[in-house]
Amino acid sequence: MQETHSMAGDNYITENSLQCHTLPKTNHKLTHTNGVHKVYKIMGPYEPEKNLIAPSSISQPPTELEFGWIPPYKTKTIEPITISTRTDRLKWITAAKYNLFNLSTDQIILDFLTDSGTGAMSARQTGHLITGDETYAGSSSFSNFTKAVQNFTSFPEIIPVHQGRAAERILFSTLGVNSSHVIPSNGHFDTTQANIQLLGGTTVDFKSTDATLFQGGMDISKLSTFLKKNSDHVPFVMVTVTNNTYGGQPVSMSNLKKVSSICAWYGKPVFIDACRIAENAYFIKRDEPGFENSTISDIIREMLHYSDGMTMSAKKDGLSHIGGWIAVKDPALAEKLKALLIVTEGFSTYGGLAGRDLDAISQGLREVVDEQYLAHRINSVAHFGQMLVDLGIPVVQPFGGHAVYIDANKFLQDCVSPQNFPAHSLAIQLYIEGGIRTCGLGSFVFPESTDELVRIAVPRRVYAKEHFEYAVKVVAKVFRERTLVKGMQILKESGLMRHFSAELVPVEENDCVNYS
Repeated sequence: MQETHSMAGDNYITENSLQCHTLPKTNHKLTHTNGVHKVYKIMGPYEPEKNLIAPSSISQPPTELEFGWIPPYKTKTIEPITISTRTDRLKWITAAKYNLFNLSTDQIILDFLTDSGTGAMSARQTGHLITGDETYAGSSSFSNFTKAVQNFTSFPEIIPVHQGRAAERILFSTLGVNSSHVIPSNGHFDTTQANIQLLGGTTVDFKSTDATLFQGGMDISKLSTFLKKNSDHVPFVMVTVTNNTYGGQPVSMSNLKKVSSICAWYGKPVFIDACRIAENAYFIKRDEPGFENSTISDIIREMLHYSDGMTMSAKKDGLSHIGGWIAVKDPALAEKLKALLIVTEGFSTYGGLAGRDLDAISQGLREVVDEQYLAHRINSVAHFGQMLVDLGIPVVQPFGGHAVYIDANKFLQDCVSPQNFPAHSLAIQLYIEGGIRTCGLGSFVFPESTDELVRIAVPRRVYAKEHFEYAVKVVAKVFRERTLVKGMQILKESGLMRHFSAELVPVEENDCVNYS
């Protein structure tokens, strides 16, 4: 039985079978005027127009061809995708104890679990895998890395680490976090929170509630009130850019200035979790008045100017598969950080990384500030999100830079009880129905959270338009059949960051009302 629908002027047919389901070719770009989003159709199936082939008037000056947002790169190496059946996937997820982290790569069709270390490196980065200097101490690769990071950040003191969570552990330990401490942030992500808790500290999030294009910032009023009452228990303040915990939303330069000013008043250092700082800088250039003529590099340096240091996972905006760093202004703090680094990560000129990794990061930092690359990435994510919005899928808006976030509470409505992890339950169903692996960021990951978001994180320079269209078909199928989604319950879990290793099973019955 076929049904014909009309959406955004395009007819399409829905079938009960996912394989036959064809969705509208809605290709959009998000722009805004005075803070209001507008949607424009910019690409689609080729349809010749007479005015494209009609001869131009002789009096007309030559014009530049508009390229829209085609990928500013071409494919040189490919990796095959294993296509599976629903029966296969149901067997695999059962064997994986309903934990998506336990699946192997050949059991996944499209992998949107994370954008961390999952991107495609460039030919120049790959070349450094051969030319990297593997000298134990004082390698030329470390010298290249230091210069690249200093240019990227303007910080003088650079300490390499194997990834972002190592940077957090070394920084927080050196700053003496203990059980008397509370660390405020606009949004602690899982490893940041866990590394603070591991040392006995606690965390508190003050996410901005402003209805602007920059919804990832700090709630300035709440931060100020908290510091006034609890200053003695706050060793420092963290700011995450972009805000991965809450929809990947960007932080404005204005917000960073205010955080810096308040913290300076109370004598508190500010540290930025900067793993997606280039994407955040692009939003500032595009959407914050006064920065439209600034370069991405200049915006990044100004953002970091309002902090005392940073942690960085180079697996995101370093465009690399491994690596990261701590960067600070204070030489005395840097010496303490290096002392702990040598004990736990490696010598201060490699920090647990091979020379080839250091060189690959150096090259990645040159590539990530390219505005054509950033425009394509941000617009691709927005286009992906807009296709879901066109089908009535509840997602976080405005769209962030690295992922689309489905609101599982709204998606499932009364189908899954809060104690049965709606976001994780939805992520499991997306895998069963279409083989796409996502990440549920809700009470399963953050036990105190009432938000239930499914993050569809987009690897950098990996997937094409057709991959996103397939993912939309999967989400649409699950949305039509959402009464079938079952909640989850935990059989076995560890302490901190339980979502990496917990074992779960579906509850016998779901709570869904009968949609008609």
